[in-house]
Amino acid sequence: MKSKKLSLFIAINLAFFLTLYITGETESIDVKEYINTYSDKTKYVLVDNGRMDNIVQSGSLGDFYNCISNFQSIRSRNAKPGISKSWKLWVSDDIFIKINTAQNETYSFYLEKRSGGKLIGLSDSYAVNCSFDLLNVTDKRTISVDKNWTPIEHDIYKYHN
Repeated sequence: MKSKKLSLFIAINLAFFLTLYITGETESIDVKEYINTYSDKTKYVLVDNGRMDNIVQSGSLGDFYNCISNFQSIRSRNAKPGISKSWKLWVSDDIFIKINTAQNETYSFYLEKRSGGKLIGLSDSYAVNCSFDLLNVTDKRTISVDKNWTPIEHDIYKYHN
């Protein structure tokens, strides 16, 4: 019994210090603050989250911006049935919107902020129901890039604009 208590004590302390380490390294991002700096004309580059070396398409946010601006609490998430897929929608050199989709519809997202490839901030997750078709697409070619590319090192828009 004594070893179980010791193991539990160690596990709780480890979890506590890991949480402190992780949350101490990143800032909390206010989604409203960032979303309000974008518009329907904001350019994006869409990257397959599983294949960071594949830029899938680019364009401007279009009506997708208006839709995603009406986000709700994650508790109201309503994903369509089927296979889910994650994407990174780069909207600037240091911010991307991580979107989760099913059947061509985005059902949740959060913002991630990076600097020099290092994670420095995260937002909470939010619910939306936005068709992928709301994105204005100017180029839909898949372009392979170095899998370690970052928007800071490479102009993300030069591939598609």
